Amino acid sequence: MRKTAILLALVISVFIPSAGAQNERAWPENVIVSGHTMGIRMQTEGVIVIGFSPVITAEGNKTPASDSGVKIGDRITHIDGAEVESSADFLGAVKTSGDTVVARFVRESVTKTVEIKPAIAAQNGEKRLGVLVRDGMSGIGTMTFYDPASGLFGALGHGVNDSGSGLLLPMASGDIIPSVVTDIKRGRAGNPGELRGDFPDSARCGDILINSSGGIFGFLKDKRVLGGSHGRLTPIADHTQVKTGPAKIYSNVRGDSVESFDIEIVKLFDKNDVGRNIMIKVTDPDLLALTGGIVQGMSGSPIIQDGKLIGAVTHVLINDPERGYGIYVENMLAEGYALRQLTKKAS
Repeated sequence: MRKTAILLALVISVFIPSAGAQNERAWPENVIVSGHTMGIRMQTEGVIVIGFSPVITAEGNKTPASDSGVKIGDRITHIDGAEVESSADFLGAVKTSGDTVVARFVRESVTKTVEIKPAIAAQNGEKRLGVLVRDGMSGIGTMTFYDPASGLFGALGHGVNDSGSGLLLPMASGDIIPSVVTDIKRGRAGNPGELRGDFPDSARCGDILINSSGGIFGFLKDKRVLGGSHGRLTPIADHTQVKTGPAKIYSNVRGDSVESFDIEIVKLFDKNDVGRNIMIKVTDPDLLALTGGIVQGMSGSPIIQDGKLIGAVTHVLINDPERGYGIYVENMLAEGYALRQLTKKAS
């Protein structure tokens, strides 16, 4: 049976090789490990086409955007020369447009322009393009580490991708907020589970500044999302120190508590295969009884071996939820500290 893996945040992503992993080491010897869940909010650059909906007109159903060549995954940035920052911007620009709309959009990193003739809705006379768009995402994931010296945090261990195009979500802005796990959908073979959370306080705890194949990174403002690990510094392991055998993960699968669970590292992969560096198997009977293994929302859970931070959980095998993958922490750190160097230069 073919084994398939999925990412563990609430948005599915794909693998993109990490250029940052080739950078020289620029991070500290110790960081604070977390394992606490957090709410993730991202605003896209422009609006992303997620589907089409026929416009019911007096002449019948029409799909102007699709008929003009617009595709799912396209990112619309301008309407008639005006910048589109939200779904409301997009809808408002179409409603007030002339007989033809000039839409500028990005497809696979290439900017294109298309003219679309809006359809007139029979119900209310409004102009519509017959397209469904979104301007952001929200979900739950896990904080991996925090560097108290720089304020930098890293989470997820993989990027947040657009479900339509499969590409990294182009982010205009993003933040993280506190979360509490309120329920669990247990994982079963062929049916991945998930953590379900509540966000009791929408106050921003940190800003997300980069969404990359190695995770999401930014600067922390409020340490509540670290859970009870506010001051626990942990040494960082180089990938050459990682070995098969027993290890632990820190995860927040009950309420507001971060707990330690036993796992087995069963196989190691090439350092440059970002996101799939480590294959793990959950062996902890408590976690297996509670979640069935690895579930969505645990993405970013720190992996600890011999008292050192070696990586983070990133994927679950769909047909075997007791098994999954992880990323070497040095790949995450390379991405995050490339950001840190850029912010230093900017300041």
